[in-house]
Amino acid sequence: VPHHLVSHTVTIEATAQIICVYYQSKVVAQHPRKHHDGGFTTVKEHMPDAHIKQRWSAERLMGWADNIGSGVRAVITFQLERRQHPEQAVKRCLAILSLAKKYSNERLEAACQQALLLEQPYLKVITNLLVNNKEHASNAGVVDEQPPLTHHNIRGQHYYQ
Repeated sequence: VPHHLVSHTVTIEATAQIICVYYQSKVVAQHPRKHHDGGFTTVKEHMPDAHIKQRWSAERLMGWADNIGSGVRAVITFQLERRQHPEQAVKRCLAILSLAKKYSNERLEAACQQALLLEQPYLKVITNLLVNNKEHASNAGVVDEQPPLTHHNIRGQHYYQ
């Protein structure tokens, strides 16, 4: 729906193939219908001018990530590639990149490197690493697979004979 019609009452007609939006009995928007979850269409002409000018592209996000470091770039690349439409990942990418304002570029880079090592390059993981000062820990979140073999509470096989 065109932005200038926000807060106005419109009529919507949906067929199997098309969605039509009417305002005062005139067609103001017409889109092909998406039949899958998360399907959406965006027509730039329907966006407010301020949104069109501030539109974040993948290149713009990657440029910002490059200024911070290769780990941040890898995380942003992961976020953009895991979505069918990169526009869906923009908010998450901006949230990750804005962590540098609160914690510093160096700490964000270290947290992204750590998240990549953990194979968990997600906003929540990166934020937790920074909040808990674990971005430099060599084994943050990694559980040792082998318990220690010797311990003062272990009696050994001779005790049970």
